[in-house]
Amino acid sequence: MTLTPRLLVLGGLCNRLRALLSCRAAYGAIDVVWEPVDMVSHARFDDVFEPLADVHFVDGDRGWDLEAWAPVPGAPEGWERGYKELFPCRPILDRFDALVASLGGVGNYAAIHVRRTDHVPNMATMDREIEPLGEYLEWAPGRALPLYVATDNGETQDAILRARGADGLRTKFGKHLPGLALQGLEDHTRNGELSDAVVDLWVCRHAAHFKGTTGSSFTDTINILRAMR
Repeated sequence: MTLTPRLLVLGGLCNRLRALLSCRAAYGAIDVVWEPVDMVSHARFDDVFEPLADVHFVDGDRGWDLEAWAPVPGAPEGWERGYKELFPCRPILDRFDALVASLGGVGNYAAIHVRRTDHVPNMATMDREIEPLGEYLEWAPGRALPLYVATDNGETQDAILRARGADGLRTKFGKHLPGLALQGLEDHTRNGELSDAVVDLWVCRHAAHFKGTTGSSFTDTINILRAMR
């Protein structure tokens, strides 16, 4: 008898999704330990997504066979097709519908993902720099169309509104967030709720144009979702 692999997913939402989907592609049916800690705003998978075939969520008190935040070893080519099976819960889709309508409809707006907080010192440890805010503000589609901003802190939201001036009326956020643009590398507290992050993913997915953040798994996930439309 073949035992069902037991996977502990690590990190934030998008790290967990790629570990989960790649493991399922490699092994078929899997048991997943999803600890609702601060990196996912203390939320569970089924708080934001509909059930996923062949994925059974279990408690983590009996150990696990794998733990991952990246694609698992042995994941087959094309495992990313699993993202097509992700469907947000109805309340999140209702928020998505309202936001997209306020932006003029699917395909009639641009979107950016500006990752800050612990990503700033994390990139510095690799001798890499984050994109400056001005690069997003000067991005041509972002000036020509209504702009949706996905970011992880209120300080960046406020800076973008000030910089866009009159165009601030054409700038939308899923929700105004608390928090500063910079936090410690070991501070894994997330601003807002996990549902806010999924709203950001889905609105950015359906934008006409998108600009993200280098080295961010959240941006990588948006690009995969856009490719899977």
